[in-house]
Amino acid sequence: MVNPDNLKLKKATDVNQSVWRKNYNKIAPDSTKWPKLLEKVYGIMGSWKGFQPSDIKNLKSPTLLIFGDGDLGTPEHQIAMFRLLGGGNWGNLYELPNEQLAILPGTSHVTMVDQTDLLIPIVTKFLKTPDSK
Repeated sequence: MVNPDNLKLKKATDVNQSVWRKNYNKIAPDSTKWPKLLEKVYGIMGSWKGFQPSDIKNLKSPTLLIFGDGDLGTPEHQIAMFRLLGGGNWGNLYELPNEQLAILPGTSHVTMVDQTDLLIPIVTKFLKTPDSK
């Protein structure tokens, strides 16, 4: 995860008020283990190397990539993934692939679940797209 010097980590109180915490409290057998979960998640974020380009290129199913413009990956990385899937062709002259990319404005990874007004039409249209692979 890249963190430019000008960005500050959110306070733990912000994470503790997140929709993820609220949902965790609803389903966790022991909601007091939230700090341990956070510790594990932050540990994974610091050590996970991500998918290899070959992992992405080898996907055979139609793929809809949805990111927020404030998501973990940069827009450049999101576009690179889209291109690995065959996306990014000029749709006026070439058939559009079954791969689609949506970058939601004003959205982080966590707040994406609050963007149903944007997500529902995008996902619904994608699911109605015929699979031509």
